[in-house]
Amino acid sequence: MNPFHVNREAIDRCMRHMMSAANQGNYEVHEVLLANAEMLGRIIVDTCDTPVSAIQMATVMEGHIKRTLQAGFSAKGYQMGAMDL
Repeated sequence: MNPFHVNREAIDRCMRHMMSAANQGNYEVHEVLLANAEMLGRIIVDTCDTPVSAIQMATVMEGHIKRTLQAGFSAKGYQMGAMDL
């Protein structure tokens, strides 16, 4: 479990399923990215009671995306230490 009480294995399975759809040629990568962005927006609207809480949740998602980018590019050999994404 992570601080948001979400099962990391479930997140990994969901992510692999979405990547599989793109990798199998069912969708273009940009279609998957935009669909995921729209899905996140819809989930946030459905689960948050107020616009303020929705912005807070979107900020959490933004931070997670940035950390994922930093980790991914670090793994590719880029020096990401001081980079502010």
